[in-house]
This record gives sequence, structure tokens and C-alpha cells, in this order.
Amino acid sequence: CMSHGKHVLCEKPMALTVAECEEMMRIEKATGGKLMIGQVCRFTANFILAKQMIDEGKIGDIYFIESEYAHDYMKILANEKAWRADPARHGMIGGGCHAIDLLRWIAGDPEKVMALANRKVLTDWPVDDCTIAIMQFPNNVVGKIFCGIGVKRDYTMRTCLYGTKGTIICDNKSPTIKLYQHCTTDNGEHKYPAEEIPVDINNHNVTA
Repeated sequence: CMSHGKHVLCEKPMALTVAECEEMMRIEKATGGKLMIGQVCRFTANFILAKQMIDEGKIGDIYFIESEYAHDYMKILANEKAWRADPARHGMIGGGCHAIDLLRWIAGDPEKVMALANRKVLTDWPVDDCTIAIMQFPNNVVGKIFCGIGVKRDYTMRTCLYGTKGTIICDNKSPTIKLYQHCTTDNGEHKYPAEEIPVDINNHNVTA
């Protein structure tokens, strides 16, 4: 499409191999077209506000961040199972990539990564249904990704962001963000009052 003068919005995953991703980037540069990958977390009101608060220093320096992609693929219609259960489409590639991209957007590209996985729910699928990834980001920030595709709860991308002066808890499905900020009373008592900040989750007129 780019070779024919069209801009491209590509669903995630961008591709299934690094070589294919590099080829897409090469064609974008060669044609002058625009290639965008559908990483929607960067355009989700809750996460935009959370990142803005971090950039403004409301919770101090971040030191630990975590996000999750929790979904139950058993609820998916049978005619969709064929492509969702494709061995090439691991849960981390198909859904966990959102949580990964969100943390990369907040903390930068990870410098170290390790992961563990198992399969105890979707036992007839050819891919693991639970994956935990631990990452080390620049500035000695550590992070965790949970990707579960057989989770027995409603879909969520609950995200917790821990800083030296406070904590942010947010979710792409919640109408509020919870902000905790450390303060000290006159008698020296440490408190962490929680503030529920409303977010218009239906507002798609936001930019990253």
C-alpha cells in the first residue's frame, strides 16, 4: 500500500518476525509514507493522564511499574479460535504487546528482559496461557508484565505506577484514575490520601 502512495495503519502485532518489521520500516522510509501500528494504549485517556502526571512529577521518580493484559479467550467465538490459537500468535504477541508498549512509552526501552510461562487453563491450545515478564528499564526502573489469556475475570489492563512520592493505579476500562501522594502531618505522621480523578474513557480526541 505504501508503495502505491497510501498511508498504513497496521494492527498489532506489527509482524511475526523482526525481519518483516524491518522491511516495513524500510519501505516506509523509501516511499515517504506513514506507517502506524495500532498500539491503542498511547491514545487511551486513562494512560495519557497517568503519563502526564508522571511527567509533571506528581509521584516523584518512578522505580517500579507494572501492567497486565488479562483476558479470557474461552469467551471468544469458536470461529475465531483458529486464528487466535495460531502457534505464531502467542498471547504476548497478540495482547501482551499492549502492556509492553505502555511501559515502554512510560519508562523507555527495556535493557534487560526475562520471562516465565505456563499453560494450566487453555490446555488444548498450542501456546502458553500465562506469561510473566520482568524488565529493567533505563534509570534503574524495574517493571513487570502479566499476560493471561485464560483469566477468570473481566478483561482488564490494570496498571500500577510506583514513584518515590506517590502511586498511580489506572485501567483502560475505569472512569477514574487513583492517585496516592505522600504527605506528612504536623505531628510527623505519614499519610497517602487517595484522589479519584475522573477520566472520560469515551474521549478518543486525545493525542499522545
